[in-house]
Amino acid sequence: MASSKPAEESQEETAEATQTGILLPDGLVFFTRYVQRDAKLEDFDRILADCRHDGQFIFQVGLHAPVGKLQKGKAYQLGANARIKRVQGNRVEIYLNGIDHAAGIDYTTVTEVLELPF
Repeated sequence: MASSKPAEESQEETAEATQTGILLPDGLVFFTRYVQRDAKLEDFDRILADCRHDGQFIFQVGLHAPVGKLQKGKAYQLGANARIKRVQGNRVEIYLNGIDHAAGIDYTTVTEVLELPF
């Protein structure tokens, strides 16, 4: 189906999406259900949360955050800095800002994120 938008305008929208690094849908919010100091990482809390989009539960998420930065029972916006690490059971494990602290890997130095060719 042909688009009614001029090609130039369509390319600008694509460039905007690429620049912001959109990985997850707009409006995706996670509500923290569990925040506890991680047993293996001194400076990080282990977070378990419910992800919602437009008020509907989508999936459960697990991540690490610096101690004291996130609080139980609060809602936080997942932004372009969140990357999916793996799916563990019914939970999506993510890492933030290109650094997987649980695995001790900084992906910002070894990974280039490319736009899909389709």
